[in-house]
Amino acid sequence: MPDLPLSQTCLLPSGRKLAWREWGAGRPLIMLHGWSMSSVVFSEMAQSLTGDFHVFCPDLPGHGQSDQLPDCSLVGIAEAVEQWAVHLGIR
Repeated sequence: MPDLPLSQTCLLPSGRKLAWREWGAGRPLIMLHGWSMSSVVFSEMAQSLTGDFHVFCPDLPGHGQSDQLPDCSLVGIAEAVEQWAVHLGIR
C-alpha cells in the first residue's frame, strides 16, 4: 500500500467536521467514495494521478473521520461537499 497522507479536517458552516486526504499538485480532481467507505479507498489510484492532478479525497459525511450530518440525504451530502470545496478554494 502506498504512503497514506494524514487526514486533514475543516468545520463546515453546520459546525460538523469534514475530513479529507490530498495528493499531488496541478489541476484539482475530487474523488468521491461509495457508501460505507472512506478516502483510504483511493490511496493507490490517487498516488498514480499525482503527476497530472492535485487529488482531493474527502471522507463523505458519516464516513471515515467526518462527522454525521443532520441531513444525510443526497442533497445534504452534496451541499457539504460543495461547502468543503469552497472552503478549500477548489473550483
